[in-house]
Amino acid sequence: MEPALPTKLSEIPQKNIPLKVRVAGRVSSYDVKSATMVLRDEDESVLIDISLCLDPFKSYSWLRETNAPVMVVGYLERVPVSRKTRTKGQLLDSTKDIILRALLVREANDLQFSLWYQAIEERQRLNPASEH
Repeated sequence: MEPALPTKLSEIPQKNIPLKVRVAGRVSSYDVKSATMVLRDEDESVLIDISLCLDPFKSYSWLRETNAPVMVVGYLERVPVSRKTRTKGQLLDSTKDIILRALLVREANDLQFSLWYQAIEERQRLNPASEH
């Protein structure tokens, strides 16, 4: 099983797709019909297809809460730049022309984003050849 590369949303690669990544951010919106959410982090965002992660008999508090912190593991895929979805009058959009096909989504209430970024930066500093 290939490991997921810990990645900041701002550093999601535009090359080497498909790529398995682990990202963290806050859920800004969710479209029930397409099972697609937007994960935001500072000024960056990415569309995430969470259809493989949902159990119809289970409730997910992070889908109902605005700005809920989550960690996601999945594969990046290119999508048409015009990919946008409407939900509750709100436009789901992304700053990237890719979608993350999630294999795992977990609520991350105890995640300290500053430490997450620091760990990614330290990993890149120690092993730059393994990135992207």
